[in-house]
Amino acid sequence: TEVKLSDYDGYYSSQPWGGERYITSWQGNLAILRLPNDNPQNFTVIKHIDGDTFRRVRDDDTLGEEIIFERDDSGKIYRLVQHNNYSTKIR
Repeated sequence: TEVKLSDYDGYYSSQPWGGERYITSWQGNLAILRLPNDNPQNFTVIKHIDGDTFRRVRDDDTLGEEIIFERDDSGKIYRLVQHNNYSTKIR
């Protein structure tokens, strides 16, 4: 099944342990930009694996840790989990 990357687009908050991040589709994957950010070229690419599970793409193109998105009862993405830490979608 084809994944609809736009479902994951938006701002996510990692408060109180971290700042915001913006996630958007980028070249067939998702890109995560941590905010604030002085260098917009400094972003993380994550690759779709299955369902709502993605994995970070390392600099050497191997796959890193899982990033799992969670949906609410209506099917909309409302948060993600990375390293057992939650980030809630805020807009």
